Amino acid sequence: SVLDLGCSAGAALRHLSTAFDRLGGANMTGVELLPAWVEVARRAVPHARFVRADITEVQLGEPPLVYDLVLLIDSIEHVMPERLECLFSTIARHTAEGSALYLHMPAPETQIVEGVVGGQLFENVVPYHVLVQGLAQHRFQLEHFELDKHTDCHRPGALAIRSALHPQ
Repeated sequence: SVLDLGCSAGAALRHLSTAFDRLGGANMTGVELLPAWVEVARRAVPHARFVRADITEVQLGEPPLVYDLVLLIDSIEHVMPERLECLFSTIARHTAEGSALYLHMPAPETQIVEGVVGGQLFENVVPYHVLVQGLAQHRFQLEHFELDKHTDCHRPGALAIRSALHPQ
């Protein structure tokens, strides 16, 4: 089962559904605040469930549904700093031991320097230590980390380490 927090138009779930369909399918849920994105996502991935809600407050099911994989792709930088703890609680509510969190965010340095990339505004800069510490307080363990770096006299290079978090 997959939960995509801040799913926008559902692109990640659409791509994953192709792979999961070959394996017999998966329960997929996307959460997005903007109604227009929710409608686009529903058309793009009709067999997934899409919910219009704030990712810092959403609770899916009572008791909360638990997912094997939670995606947080280019969303956390849009969460107000005072709401980060609420987001971490949302993630913790919908995961259990063995769940994985795939997280991607623009590097803080990029957010500070560029401010707008491809027409995208970064509302907040989320330093890595805030992210790691906040998730660690909810018993997530960092397994991998990837950071794009300028490694050779300001020529683009990459430090190739992957990122995944899961609760202990």
